[in-house]
Amino acid sequence: VSTSGIYLAIIETPDGGQRLYQQGDVLGEGRIRQILAHSVTVDSAQGEYTLKLKGSGSRGTMENQELVIKSVSTKITQKSIAELNKIAANSTHIEDAVLQKKLNELLNLPENANIVSVDHQPIKLTSEIVSKLAAILNKDDPPHLEIEGVEAIDEVYVIPEDKWYSGDAD
Repeated sequence: VSTSGIYLAIIETPDGGQRLYQQGDVLGEGRIRQILAHSVTVDSAQGEYTLKLKGSGSRGTMENQELVIKSVSTKITQKSIAELNKIAANSTHIEDAVLQKKLNELLNLPENANIVSVDHQPIKLTSEIVSKLAAILNKDDPPHLEIEGVEAIDEVYVIPEDKWYSGDAD
């Protein structure tokens, strides 16, 4: 898919769903470096690999490799960060289920996602998750969330919109 000269890739997830990816998104254990009309190049700790796309609307393939997408990035707006900070100040007075639903909405996570750790630190109460996220969202590294309740996703990186990779040349 191309919009204004920028390519986006629609890739099927392990659960059979589809997700729209752009340059800079996390895919599997790597990050998408480049999307062209017929390929997606991903950089990972194991090296570079390329997904060959077979035409519009058809599945991409990788030779001799299996791709399991368990990591995603989500963009959070400045407005949502402000709302998260406001909620953090009152989070102990909000019912946990209501707080979890609002947090998933702000982070663009599936409704049934349950955050179990922030930056590899286990957390049980949603109010603690909200406070921790509010404190670290504007730091250099995006917060790393481990989640349960969503089969196709194990971890999420939350990236403020002003730090979201735009795909512009360096």
